[in-house]
Amino acid sequence: NIIRDALMSRIEEWGYNSERVNINPKNAKGSAEEAENICRQFVSSKVDLIIAISPEASKAAAKAIENTDVGLIFADTGDVKSTLGMDISAAPVKNITGVTVLHPVNNVLDFALTVNPELKTFGVLYNPDNSVSVSSLNSLKAYFTSKEIEGKVMPLQKSEDAQNAASELAPPVHEIYAISVYSVVYSSVKVISADTLTAK
Repeated sequence: NIIRDALMSRIEEWGYNSERVNINPKNAKGSAEEAENICRQFVSSKVDLIIAISPEASKAAAKAIENTDVGLIFADTGDVKSTLGMDISAAPVKNITGVTVLHPVNNVLDFALTVNPELKTFGVLYNPDNSVSVSSLNSLKAYFTSKEIEGKVMPLQKSEDAQNAASELAPPVHEIYAISVYSVVYSSVKVISADTLTAK
């Protein structure tokens, strides 16, 4: 995970080794249910701070720390207002802060058209449990219409289903795009890439 690795590197630079701070990394692997279980455990064990990377983790953490003094730093939540249900830019919350990036998915289609101007069909794998993935898909659908591209959409909720999903998309489409990093889809990219190459 790029964000996690960057965070851990920065913490080490600041001199926060295992003697100064207890860091307990957990991976929900894109599962909203698992993220909720992990965050509840963190709060029960009276941690000082939860750092949540992904929309699923951020939403679960925000829910878990309600009415507590546990802090939350979120990263890569997509639209913070829709993910966390609060507009922290308008009314800051005392124990919640973070950063996020909205992924310019339309640029991906523009790039694909630059590489292949004859592109007519575009396959999209997305995680329906991931708010960033869903909002990105909606943006792409509108863009497909404006570019006269046929979009074929396939949901992907478990990484073990990646090969089957890619196989169903690969024969009829020219390109496959996996929406949303740090989620089920991201963890399946290698399988998707290999299967697409085989289909071609």
